[in-house]
Amino acid sequence: MDPMTETSSDQAGEVLDTENAAAVADTPVGDQIDTSAQDDNPDPDQVALLDDDHEEIERGGVKYKVPKALVPELLMQSDYTKKTQEVAETRKALEARETEIAQQSERAKANLQEHAEVFSLEKQVEAYTKVDWASLRAQDADAYREHWDTYQQLKDNLGNAKEALSKKDQERAFEEQRIRAKQLEEATTVLQREIPGWSPDLAGKLTSFGEEKLGLTRGELSQITDPRLIKTLHLAYVGAEIQAKQAKAAKLAEAQKVTPAASISGGKAAGRFQTAADTNDFAAFEKLADDKLKKA
Repeated sequence: MDPMTETSSDQAGEVLDTENAAAVADTPVGDQIDTSAQDDNPDPDQVALLDDDHEEIERGGVKYKVPKALVPELLMQSDYTKKTQEVAETRKALEARETEIAQQSERAKANLQEHAEVFSLEKQVEAYTKVDWASLRAQDADAYREHWDTYQQLKDNLGNAKEALSKKDQERAFEEQRIRAKQLEEATTVLQREIPGWSPDLAGKLTSFGEEKLGLTRGELSQITDPRLIKTLHLAYVGAEIQAKQAKAAKLAEAQKVTPAASISGGKAAGRFQTAADTNDFAAFEKLADDKLKKA
């Protein structure tokens, strides 16, 4: 392009810009468009249209307005996420339970072996207590010394084995208490989340229900730490409460049924009456009966 032509175009543009600015400046204030006012005061019809087409949902404590067409999909996704988390939590709890059961089995096996060892030592020591040591010494001094040393060694071994077993029993009892406390804590968390109004008072009611209605002992109930079993017990308790209320309501309704009272009909036989529906008031009935009897 010719530099002169290019320069002329630039100058022409500057002139137009200057004229436009001057024209805006000469325009009365009332005729100028206030764009800020438009932004601050949106069209009510547009707002209403937006509200009709959108719905408010909450995510992570924050509320959002989204198109209504997307709401079912978002709710489905939320429900899927929730159920996936619940399944993951259940799987995790089951895996932890399996590990715990395996550990308990190993501890029980070791405990059985330790008790068997103590039992064996006790039997051997008991056999030596029946030996006539004086006679054995007189008959065979070498055998006496050998068996006497074995006897003393067995008694020492038995004492050590009993001491070790007692210590391990205490450790196992402490570990079982720790595991049980953890199970109860985890179960309480689940029950508070899944049973509305879960509290120690409700737990006590379930215990009483289990004893009175299901024949379980307090000891058996105290061993239940699986929240699934506790939820099953709660469902049985709620069902029994509903049945009791329904039975009470039916009994009350039956008691409130009004049976027409008796009235008197004149007749030759004294004291024989016929019923009618207009004598529900006992005083009126009594007066009518007297009148009828006098006329009879």
